[in-house]
Amino acid sequence: MIESLKLTPFEFQQQSTSDFAAQHLKAKAAILDVGAGSGQIAKNLCQKGFQVTALDRKFEGEAANLKTVKGLKLIEGDFLAVSDLKEEKFDALLFSRVLHHLVPLRQTSARARSLLKEKGKIIIEDFSYERVDERTCAWLFPLAALLCDRYRSNSQEDKPGNRHAWLCPPRGGLSILDSDSPEVYVRQALEVWRRHHEEKHHIAPFEHIKSVLDDDYVVEMEARVPYLFRYLCDLLPDTTDGGIEAAKLAHWEAALAESGAIAPVGVRIVATLKS
Repeated sequence: MIESLKLTPFEFQQQSTSDFAAQHLKAKAAILDVGAGSGQIAKNLCQKGFQVTALDRKFEGEAANLKTVKGLKLIEGDFLAVSDLKEEKFDALLFSRVLHHLVPLRQTSARARSLLKEKGKIIIEDFSYERVDERTCAWLFPLAALLCDRYRSNSQEDKPGNRHAWLCPPRGGLSILDSDSPEVYVRQALEVWRRHHEEKHHIAPFEHIKSVLDDDYVVEMEARVPYLFRYLCDLLPDTTDGGIEAAKLAHWEAALAESGAIAPVGVRIVATLKS
C-alpha cells in the first residue's frame, strides 16, 4: 500500500531504481554504479547482498558516510578516464539517469564493454526527453506550479539541490507560461522543456542512445515506465508524507501514459554484451 511507505521522495526514487536493478542481477553480482550521485542506490544494492563499486565525478551530500557500508567501494573520477577501474571486471554496469550525459556515446559504450565480464549486462534507467509533447506539458507544468504554490511556505523551491524549480512560475512574478490561450500555454511550455534539455543540458535523444547500444549489446528487456514524477519530487516536502505523494504521482503518470493521455517518457533496458 502507498500509505504504508516510510520513505521520503528521494528515498522512494532510489528504492524504485535499486529494486528494478536487483531483479536482473544474479546473487552476489559485482556491479559498477556509474554516476552514483549520493550513493544511495549503491547502498541499497549492497544491503541486498551485491558487491558494488559506486563511481561519480563528485559524490553528492553525505556520500562520504557510505565508506563503512559492507560491500561498497567509492571511486571519484570520470567514467571514460578513471584509472582505478582498469584491472576490474563487473557482472553488470548500472546507468541510472546518467547515460544521456555520457558523450560521446560510442566511446561510453566501448568503455562499458571493456569493463564487463563475458555475457555481462548493462542496466539502464533513462528517459526520452524528445517524446514529451504538448499534451504532456499540459499535465506536467500546471501540476508543478500547483505543487510549488502548495509547498512554497516550506521554501521547497529554494532548497539546495532542487534541480527542477525551473518548472515553477517565479515567486511574486508572472510566469513565462502566462497566457489567456491554452494552446499558447502548452506551446510555450513545450518550448521551455526543449530549451532546458537541448540548450542548457545538451541531453542525448534516447533513440540515439539505443542505436549506439545496439552495436554492442542484445536487449533482453525494454519497458516504458514513469519518469516525469521525478521532476516533481524535488518540489515535494522531504518527509514520508512527501514520499507518499511521490508514489501517487508515479502511479498517476503510469496510468496517464498507459491510456495515451500523455507520452510514455521513462525507459528501462537490460541488455547483455554480445559475444
